Amino acid sequence: MKKITFLIYAFTFAFCSLSYGQYLTEGFETSVPPAGWTANITNTGGPTLTWGQAANPHTGTYSAQVEYDPALVPQNEDLISPVLDLTSATNPRLRFWFNMSYYWAVDPNDNYDFNVSITDGTTTTPLWSEADFGVFTNWVWYEITLDLSAYAGTNNMQLVFNYTGVDGASLTLDDVLVEETPTCLPVTDLAASVTYTSANLSWTDPNGATAWNIELGAAGFTPTQTPTETGVSNPHSVGSLTANTAYEYYVQADCATDGTSTWAGPFQFYTGYCASVPTSNDGTGLGDIVLGTTTFNSSGDVTYEDYTATTVDLGQGVTANLMITYQTGYTYETYVWIDFNDNLIFDDTELVYTGTSLEDDPTTLDASFVMPASASLGTHRMRIGTSDFGQTPPDPCYSGTYGVTADFNVNIVVPACAPPVATAAVNADCDNLQYYVDVNVTDLGDGTPSITDGTSTWTVSGLGVTQAGPFADGTTVTLTLEHGSDGVCDLPLGTFSNYCPTECAEEP
Repeated sequence: MKKITFLIYAFTFAFCSLSYGQYLTEGFETSVPPAGWTANITNTGGPTLTWGQAANPHTGTYSAQVEYDPALVPQNEDLISPVLDLTSATNPRLRFWFNMSYYWAVDPNDNYDFNVSITDGTTTTPLWSEADFGVFTNWVWYEITLDLSAYAGTNNMQLVFNYTGVDGASLTLDDVLVEETPTCLPVTDLAASVTYTSANLSWTDPNGATAWNIELGAAGFTPTQTPTETGVSNPHSVGSLTANTAYEYYVQADCATDGTSTWAGPFQFYTGYCASVPTSNDGTGLGDIVLGTTTFNSSGDVTYEDYTATTVDLGQGVTANLMITYQTGYTYETYVWIDFNDNLIFDDTELVYTGTSLEDDPTTLDASFVMPASASLGTHRMRIGTSDFGQTPPDPCYSGTYGVTADFNVNIVVPACAPPVATAAVNADCDNLQYYVDVNVTDLGDGTPSITDGTSTWTVSGLGVTQAGPFADGTTVTLTLEHGSDGVCDLPLGTFSNYCPTECAEEP
């Protein structure tokens, strides 16, 4: 039995060695064009604006690149491979990586193109163009795989990588490989759903395999191609991870008699919330923040505040009080997320507030919001993300310039109280250079409500208008209609100010 097993293994190994045959491999580490390759120069800018070597690799140290000609003359640059010997091939394929600008090549501009074709010296057949790829991100490396099975058995074909355009941008090419298509293909679409100490790993397998090998390690580790676990299922759960740590993993399909695939990966995941630490702020950033009835004091001129040591109770289905003081001198975009499903990701559906502060320094933004009645009970992470600009769409992981992020823990509870209901409006008294805020109470709730600005209190004696004030003209005040016995049901009324016209102040 052992001999039979060994013979099957030896046969499979020999078969896989043949099926993984390489007919061309080029990483452009020595020169561009490399030995055996040719480049056609057609632009008037000369050799520096055609195919050349660049220190912008996908792997290794160098790649092949065409720079655009700032003289805005037509460019039509070919990089042509050596003749391919595919006489022993049965199912060859072409793989390469490219990097270019979607903005200048596709939309909104169509100023240059990247075309790949194959030629026998007489007939040239198109294989692929960047227009076939769909939407992609500027200056990100992408891999393309093309079927060359139609050319199996030939020994006179050459690949042509072509840059064509006027007033375009750079195009970079790396890791060109012509090989036999494996009978056991690598998996794709690696993913991970995480907790603080575990991860559920998953992927897409094109082979119908039922077992896979994985190699897992800390982010940036050097893979050994020796599995840390073998014969795992898909999805596969790993535990005993360290919280707030970045990991990477690779996957290899086990196709039984068809051997194993090449390793796919790495895929990186983080056992915690994504970091959001902007590189700068304006002024001194954020001042104090009031959440519910709790005041969180700023630690100073910083770009990230961690307030998670104190958990704040917020009621399901009632208004959550949130007052944010800005000391920036600029308007700041403001977003608030709550991770209701506790998956360590602030999803788009978990965005509970969007607004913009004033440019006054200081200024207080009333970012209060109604907690969804369907919000899951218990403790969840809340994040306030702010920035001068750059969060379109809102980005809970923003770490760009001019911003401040703050994290909190909130405990969603079923309110044991009924909140009061009211609206408020400024009532100016310019004769005396002051103003009041008229609070129209339409429901007292089940408490004994009163109005407060944090210093003074005005008792609400019944339904109708209760006047808070006076406040000096030109000042700002933030008011809350307190429930009277349960802070969960306090109602934020907002932030108010008034500026009397000069002529009003001068009248006798």
